[in-house]
Amino acid sequence: MLLVATVLALTVQIKAVYVSPTGDDKNLGTKARPFRTPQHAIDAASKPSDGLRRNVVLRGGTYFLDAPLMMTNDHYGLEVRAERNEKPILSAGLSLRGFKNSGDTYTVTVPGTFAVNQLFVDGVRYDRPRLPETGYYHVKDIVARPEREKEGDDRFVAQDHTVDPNWHNLQDVEVVHFQNWTITRFPIKTVEGGTVLLAGRTYPTDWQRFKPGMRFVVDNVKEALKRPGQFYFDSKTRLLSVIPAKGVDLNKAEVVVPRFDRILDLSGNMISFENITFSHAAWTMPPEGRNFPQAEADMSGAVYVHDAGFSGFNKCRITHVGGYGLEYGSRCAFSGFSNGEISDLGAGGVKVGLKEHVADTRETAQAVVIKGNIIAGGGRVHPAGVGVWVGDSPNITVESNEIADFYYTGVSVGWTWGYGPTNTKQNEIKGNHIHDIGHGVLSDMGGVYHLGTDPECQVVENEIHDVQSFDYGGWGLYLDEGSTGVTMARNVVYNCSRQSFHQHYGKDNLVTGNILVDAGESQLARTRAEDHLSFNFEDNIVVWKSTPLLWGNWDGKGVAMDHNLYWRTDGIPVDFNGQSLAAWQALGRDKNSLVADPIFVNPAKHDYRLKPTSPALKFGFKPNDPTFAPKPTRWKNLPPAWPVGR
Repeated sequence: MLLVATVLALTVQIKAVYVSPTGDDKNLGTKARPFRTPQHAIDAASKPSDGLRRNVVLRGGTYFLDAPLMMTNDHYGLEVRAERNEKPILSAGLSLRGFKNSGDTYTVTVPGTFAVNQLFVDGVRYDRPRLPETGYYHVKDIVARPEREKEGDDRFVAQDHTVDPNWHNLQDVEVVHFQNWTITRFPIKTVEGGTVLLAGRTYPTDWQRFKPGMRFVVDNVKEALKRPGQFYFDSKTRLLSVIPAKGVDLNKAEVVVPRFDRILDLSGNMISFENITFSHAAWTMPPEGRNFPQAEADMSGAVYVHDAGFSGFNKCRITHVGGYGLEYGSRCAFSGFSNGEISDLGAGGVKVGLKEHVADTRETAQAVVIKGNIIAGGGRVHPAGVGVWVGDSPNITVESNEIADFYYTGVSVGWTWGYGPTNTKQNEIKGNHIHDIGHGVLSDMGGVYHLGTDPECQVVENEIHDVQSFDYGGWGLYLDEGSTGVTMARNVVYNCSRQSFHQHYGKDNLVTGNILVDAGESQLARTRAEDHLSFNFEDNIVVWKSTPLLWGNWDGKGVAMDHNLYWRTDGIPVDFNGQSLAAWQALGRDKNSLVADPIFVNPAKHDYRLKPTSPALKFGFKPNDPTFAPKPTRWKNLPPAWPVGR
């Protein structure tokens, strides 16, 4: 009886349940005698024998999970945090040891049955061997078949001597085919006479079917395993072959292969995490391959939150994953991820909401806040992933994040094409630093991309720069397919390969108080004119070097423009859709606008604050407004994942 009483007394005094990679689940969960596995500790903290619920404290080190961590309403109100000054990592991977080396190549047999398509060595992502070693191959010809119009393409003719039928494990080799804003990734079935037959099909649409000259690479070719930082996994023998980077001993390094796609599945209320790293999530290749029409939005998050309210992540990190980093799915509300990092991503950073419209707003995600984070280094496997994707959801806030180093769009809002019903409303994209988007790999992208109706949406005070498309569509601010009710205000946009602002088609949008500088093809674009007000463009500053001001359809009604300042720095008069300013004003456009130097503080350093003598002050700008000073850059781009150019 005395022993039992002593144990109960100790238990009552415990304010937290402790976990350590060197602990034991038979322990008491104290700081001196911690548990070993996070799931056991979380369950024990939520259902203690004395009825007193406790928080969970993770000691430093890597926890290689046996299954995704599961948290439900059984864990209501639980806080999971790191021990002070320690760095715990929850890993969905397997640590490998026992490499044998022969020359430059190290080998080890991987236990289990899971596929290995990612490898991380001391926190560095290694690549599968790919051909060509630089640049792209190109489709030589199509295979004409009546069914391709209805079913899409499952074959094409490759350039001579580019796809070899004798490659090792040919069915494990994948063709990554680049379209405009998407890619397809299909395993090879056969290669006969130059015709490559694939396991999957493209969509039966003109923009995705194979065409002569389109780019592709072949991934996972054993014969191409030649350089440091590469690996090849033989699915039949489960032998992993690795050429490590110079100076790396794989038997001393941390070598991890992801095992499962999800690290955390959270479906409970009032649950929070602080200072925890989630790492090493896999991506699973379906037998027919991968094909999705936009943003890789069918891929799930390594940290998946659903059916949850008032859940939060503070100062957490999600990294080294194969799909999206974080996802807020169905029936989520009043939750968020703040002051953390989401990086080194196979696809995108954050997904919020659903891909389909639901009648009841409560069925989707709403009132989710993504604030103060670094969200960067995406598209490493699936280049069409988006930094932050917001689907059919209202009241989502994306604020004060650095969003960088993606191959497609920085922030995407909306998922209804045209003017159909949607739950997307009152969303706010504010104060973000969005840069190094596109890298010249895909097309039809934006620093901020929007589609569908979104009453009271605010895209404000963002700095967006270096958006570089492969072909058309490297835009800073992009209003696509039926964008309605969107305000884009007080943003700074510069160094976009096509235009700083583009509206495809939409209704009643307001573009005001922005500073738009040095786009490549022209400065402003409009594609489709409709019988309503498309947008109001007022109180903006547009400055550029040598290209035209306008591109696309600027004739007819539907655009209101006034109180803007235009300045072309090469001294050539500004051309307003083929007309002088006076002629343009005679058509009712820009009646109170100016052609004049805005007098920036330091445009060479991208400091677009205004000096007190700026003529733009008459349009409501304020001298030395900190909104227009450069935002800090914390992210350094990862090594390129895809070739640039043609």
